[in-house]
Amino acid sequence: MLEAANVWNIVTAACRIGILGVRTNSSVEINALCNS
Repeated sequence: MLEAANVWNIVTAACRIGILGVRTNSSVEINALCNS
């Protein structure tokens, strides 16, 4: 649970910064997570 929380925090921070999804194939999935 703690590891999952850490990963989610990183994903959330990346969403805010806008790093993830720029050069990855999962940009659509990441954007969906950010918008959810």
